[in-house]
Amino acid sequence: MTAQSREPRPALAGLLAAYDRAVLTQFAGARVLAPAALFALFTWAGFPALRSWAGPAAASGILPDMRLRCTVDEGYAALDALGEHGRLVYALSVAAADMFYPIVSALLLGALVSLAWQAAQPGRWNRRLARIPLVYLLADLSENAGLIAMLAAYPARLAGVAPMTALFTEIKWALVALCSMIIVAGAVGAAWRRIGGGRR
Repeated sequence: MTAQSREPRPALAGLLAAYDRAVLTQFAGARVLAPAALFALFTWAGFPALRSWAGPAAASGILPDMRLRCTVDEGYAALDALGEHGRLVYALSVAAADMFYPIVSALLLGALVSLAWQAAQPGRWNRRLARIPLVYLLADLSENAGLIAMLAAYPARLAGVAPMTALFTEIKWALVALCSMIIVAGAVGAAWRRIGGGRR
């Protein structure tokens, strides 16, 4: 194995270490409110404003990345409905704001997993659980890259990219659901430890 082929490993290890520090330490406890505030700003202020600017079709919530499941035909129908102005705004949204949003979301999910399971099993929980949001992050960024390619090529259809983008959309939402269940399970465990288990 050459030195060049080994170079990405320290870089990846550094990124994982930075992520672990963020979700396990920097955003621990009440500091989880920092990514939560950014998440709320994006979700309830930023994206609604962009959808409104894009036009009625976007404001109605038919955008491909907002659906739990979106076929290729449905995705292109949504792009058709946006019109030229709407597609331009959507492209700007995906290329700019929606590249930061998954990072904020992953940090928030990871911090909430850490918070819930540290309360449920202090010092004994598997910290790899907090890394599951990183897989969501990769799926969301891959979906965004696919959407940008589809918008750039429009009205031509990308036979290879579009199905992969639709698949990444489904994976993204499945991982959001999985992370949510892990957080709820940890919260239930913490409540049991505090109320039920603490009586023993």
